[in-house]
Amino acid sequence: MVAPKNFLARALLIAGVSAVLLTSIVGKVFTQSPNADLWVGSWSCSPVPPLTQAPPLPPEMKPPEGDSLFTIPPPVANATVRMIVRGTAGGDKVRIRVSNFYGKTPLQVGAAHIALREAGSGIKSGTDRALTFGGQPSIAVAPGAIALSDPVALSIPPNADIAVSLFFPEATPEKRTVHFNAVEEQYTVPGDATGQARLESARSAKWAYFLVGLDVSGAANRGTIVAIGDSITDGGGLRWPALLAARLLTQKKHYGVLNQGIAGNRILGQGADDFSAIFGVNALARLERDVFGQPNVKYLILYEGINDIGLPGAFGDPSPPVTPAQVIAGMRQVITRAREHGLVIYGATLAPFEGTVLPGYYTPEKEVTRQAVNQWIRGAREFDGYFDFDKALQDPAHPARLKAEYDSGDHLHPNDAGEKAMSEAIDLSRFK
Repeated sequence: MVAPKNFLARALLIAGVSAVLLTSIVGKVFTQSPNADLWVGSWSCSPVPPLTQAPPLPPEMKPPEGDSLFTIPPPVANATVRMIVRGTAGGDKVRIRVSNFYGKTPLQVGAAHIALREAGSGIKSGTDRALTFGGQPSIAVAPGAIALSDPVALSIPPNADIAVSLFFPEATPEKRTVHFNAVEEQYTVPGDATGQARLESARSAKWAYFLVGLDVSGAANRGTIVAIGDSITDGGGLRWPALLAARLLTQKKHYGVLNQGIAGNRILGQGADDFSAIFGVNALARLERDVFGQPNVKYLILYEGINDIGLPGAFGDPSPPVTPAQVIAGMRQVITRAREHGLVIYGATLAPFEGTVLPGYYTPEKEVTRQAVNQWIRGAREFDGYFDFDKALQDPAHPARLKAEYDSGDHLHPNDAGEKAMSEAIDLSRFK
């Protein structure tokens, strides 16, 4: 090419070359998936404080030894805790969230690792990754704060078991931040064993210690769905939120589904004593932390209210009975707050609980309140839609009771088959 002899010609040539280069660069940018760096929540649990002393329970409520929300999680010092969590969304990068929400002193995390689980406490060869916090292998998490780890490359399939190992070099805060039954399993051994392939002679339990979230990024992911609820929601891979994630995947809808259930939780009320504190702060009070603080939330499913109705008068709870109007007012507040943050919000009807073995939890008057709340959910159309868990779980011959094949035995909580029925009652077309 002959170089132009005058300034104007040279300028036009440079502009033309620049335009070609810019078009090429822009073309490459827009051929990349817009979701390649989108973070979504794959697993989470809501922080709660542990009991400091076990409450006296009636015989009908006593579970197997060590298998209960009402056990006291032991303190941890100079020990590694490996927690197995069931991720919902997959991705090619991962990060974790560590919370000192209830602590009054800093939480020292000496080391952290993440890997795919093989079996038991064992991890899959080649998947172990050391995690850092701001480029450092350790961190002191301030009281009330959350620490977000640096992202690390790790290919994680959807609905996979993931091992997160945290080393606590010194005594953890006396007021520990924990959650029972949100992990598939948990293993504790002395010393720093975060990078070990298997933890031998480990003490096992069902507590999450200070771990409250695991996020992933990947081109297929669309966003995060949050399920906020009580004990009927709370739990791990066999609960309806995890089963919903698996169902969505069959339609190639890649969403992270976060289980923000807390046993005993209410929309409005909360207990003040040591026993009822483990039921967490009320749903309205935890929206910022448990819903709006999660990454790229698109949808919120609210399934709460039965404890607002049932707990007053049960277990010596002195709270006055709630009215349908009070429960509905609480739901309306959740709706308003969700829309303020641009979320689509779905409600769910409250499942039957007549005949529950929990003393004082059910009365005919409380059933009237439940029916009135469900009638409002179905008829008022104030949610963006609703899922009829009541209809999915009820005994057709006795609609105020759970269907026998879905009853865990206490006539309040669904069993695994009931959780599956709840998941199948969710219309997947509601998630775009």
